[in-house]
Amino acid sequence: MAASISYSKMAQHIPWEITVTDHPGSSEQDIKDEPDWAKLHSHAIGFKNHDGRRPGFAHSHHQEEIEISRRMMEDLSQKVSTGELVNFRDLIESQEDFHLRYPDNRSLGWRYVLETTEDWVKNQQNWPANVEKRKKQEEEKKKKGEGDDTSKKDGKGDEQGKPQEDQKDSEKEKEPDLDPQERSLLAAIERDARTRASLKVNDGKQKSPQTHNRSSITIEEQDQFTPDNWLPRCPDLIRLTGKHPMNAEPTITRLHEGGLITPNELHYIRNHGAVPRLLWEFHRLDVTHNNITLSLTMDQLKTRYAASTINIPIVMACDGNRRKELNLLRKTKGANNAAGSVGCAYWKGPTLRSVLLSAGVPDPTTTTTTTTDTPTWVHFAGADTLSGGTYETCLPLAHAMDAGRDVLLATHMNDVPLPPDHGYPVRLMVLGSRGRAVEVALADLVRAPSVIVRCSDAGKNMQPRDFKWNILGMMNNSWYTVKTETVQDEKDGSPAVVFRHPTEAAAGEGR
Repeated sequence: MAASISYSKMAQHIPWEITVTDHPGSSEQDIKDEPDWAKLHSHAIGFKNHDGRRPGFAHSHHQEEIEISRRMMEDLSQKVSTGELVNFRDLIESQEDFHLRYPDNRSLGWRYVLETTEDWVKNQQNWPANVEKRKKQEEEKKKKGEGDDTSKKDGKGDEQGKPQEDQKDSEKEKEPDLDPQERSLLAAIERDARTRASLKVNDGKQKSPQTHNRSSITIEEQDQFTPDNWLPRCPDLIRLTGKHPMNAEPTITRLHEGGLITPNELHYIRNHGAVPRLLWEFHRLDVTHNNITLSLTMDQLKTRYAASTINIPIVMACDGNRRKELNLLRKTKGANNAAGSVGCAYWKGPTLRSVLLSAGVPDPTTTTTTTTDTPTWVHFAGADTLSGGTYETCLPLAHAMDAGRDVLLATHMNDVPLPPDHGYPVRLMVLGSRGRAVEVALADLVRAPSVIVRCSDAGKNMQPRDFKWNILGMMNNSWYTVKTETVQDEKDGSPAVVFRHPTEAAAGEGR
């Protein structure tokens, strides 16, 4: 039987009086009317319930919160644009933090930071002390006559170099007999070949087999005093252009250890400036056609086009890949990229075709056109804030609307939200041409002193044998030679092949 306890508050010198009375408990009808809690919402702190909701939310006001927060941000921007002074309290109250309550659409390691700097709040606004300080600095400049020397000397280096022509080896060797060690290695390679042959065609609905995408969520020391000081990065990446902006690639060894599908943290990075810190709730994709704009939130892009969403592996390579080989022969203006500026990851998102059709763009593949019609292009503009403006490009409409080309508006990379270094919250993915498959006898590979790789595109344009030097060191697409050596694995003693690459990124010697 239940009991109730009542007490009365008395002065400190008088003992507390507690009275215990019997409670009749629940009636038979009360027990009968008790809900079946096993079938209702479960509430485990820190976990989603079986309805896919987080505990503590009986109903969702997420869209209302987003609109209120958006208006607060716009009001704050209006104040700043009119020259009104704002302090840290104004900034904190006007920038809602959604990432703890709604982490599903955030990249791994996401951090909440204010969209400003301490220097701007304290020193760059027109506080009375700052205005007085600037006046004094201007007066001192006039007295000292600073800023008059604007001459610059231009120098041109006389450094010249020409790649030496590789000698052609016309000798043909007979296929040698393999020793036991090489036969064992050959058997291992054949097993790998059978495994690859058993792989099925990706229908675009599969999941990425790569799940090791973020091992570190700490901020690198080199990023602490840059605009990217909110962004976790892998310490195994080799930085090619100093601390900032971030342009990096992994070592060949780490890239190989990552597997056929590159982990997100080991994928090469190419940035032209600071990484834009965009919020899923506020960012929009605007599609304008015939002066009519379709504006999509990220939630709308994710849910409205779910039927056309595909998830496919895409190989990407930087135009500056292997540039260091050119720099060793004759210095270019570009960084020392080795052969690690390449990666293969699963990219997931709706097709550009489906979004354009919903915006009223006609499909050129189904309409009749004449040769006199003006070519139509799709123009893209990014959200990067660069000194020369936004980063922009264009694509023929016929290419964008071709259902067989799979042009994507990717929101996920290896089944997790895009890392900011790779385009969060949405990026354009334009698939290129297809390489040619070449069959090589495994016995030849085992004893080959080197492996020379060349390929052609869909138009059968063949890679040149030698380098074609250019000032930017880009599109270095000559034949690629890797030296091979059969060795014994130090761990288990099994035979293995070491592939020695000609260079390694930055100041590495190459392996």
